[in-house]
Amino acid sequence: LGTVSLVIPADLTYTGKAKAVTLNGSIEGMENPTVVYSSGSAPVNVGTYTATIQLGDATASVEYTIKAKDIAGATVGAFAPMTYTGKAQTPVATVTLDGMGEVTGTWAAVTNVADKTTFTASGNYTGAISNVACGMQTKDIAEAIVGKFAQMTYTGQPQMPEAIVTLEGYGIVSGTWEAVTNITDKTAFTANGNYSGVISDVACGMQAKDIAGAQIGEFAPMTYTGEAQMPAATVTLDGFGEVTGSWSEVLNVGDKTTFTASGNYVGALTVVAQMTPQTVAVVSAKVEDVAFDADGEYTLVVTDVVFDAVEFAAGVDYTAEAQLVGENVEGATSEVLITFTMLNGNYVLATNTLSTTVTLLQHQHEWQYT
Repeated sequence: LGTVSLVIPADLTYTGKAKAVTLNGSIEGMENPTVVYSSGSAPVNVGTYTATIQLGDATASVEYTIKAKDIAGATVGAFAPMTYTGKAQTPVATVTLDGMGEVTGTWAAVTNVADKTTFTASGNYTGAISNVACGMQTKDIAEAIVGKFAQMTYTGQPQMPEAIVTLEGYGIVSGTWEAVTNITDKTAFTANGNYSGVISDVACGMQAKDIAGAQIGEFAPMTYTGEAQMPAATVTLDGFGEVTGSWSEVLNVGDKTTFTASGNYVGALTVVAQMTPQTVAVVSAKVEDVAFDADGEYTLVVTDVVFDAVEFAAGVDYTAEAQLVGENVEGATSEVLITFTMLNGNYVLATNTLSTTVTLLQHQHEWQYT
């Protein structure tokens, strides 16, 4: 007589090796029976199995379950290259467990570069590896298109341009524009988030500031020279300070000049330039009598007027009128006062009278200066 019992393995966690039952005991005069498994052979994988033996007409069986192996401590290998596409992608990386080899399971899909993934074990394994960065690469924006910039006018302060950047098949690209201050400044778009790369040297179309309402300061002293001159006066705009630009040249006293804004400004201002006439002096002149009438009066004509620096045309640039202020007797020496009037606005006389004496002759009288 005797007994035979089926003993299941003590460790029922998956190890990759067969989990066979053992026979304990014997029956006198009989060979130990063969164990028949529901799986056909000693089971290896996770699952519930039955082991059966038969002794004569008697049958005995035992049911046992192999449990999945927890993947705590598993190692994640390198992820296969993956670039942002705007759609969900499944990462690929091998997970291994010491002494067990590759672990079966699946990775959670990711869409964005910053997304983390989770590996969930399956089959003979259980557990999960969470919060894993899969190293998705950003999409380069080399072929991106820059849209129209929002209107922007010069303010004297840094401003942030606004324009949408798109990439075919992806839509709007995330990123930031570099601030600009002046209308000639170029900006750059730096991609971020799921994108990488820079679009440099982009003109953002900032508009110049109109100078309507600008104030004109005092003109620098300027005296007529006979040559074209460039006026100098500071133009300012409230809240902006000095306006850049240039004045048009002027030649004559009373000429108008135009300030044309440039750089960050646009517009023009036209005013009369503040030019001072050039001061000249009479050096000498002659007086001739042209008739001696019955009343004994002389008609005096001023000739040969000489100025100190410039030649002037009588009646065009100036007038001169002579008047006796002394004795009017032929042959006598009499005082004469000549009054000059400048007609040419570019000049002014140091003094507009010249007083001298003259000897009165019947046909010609000459100034004799004393």
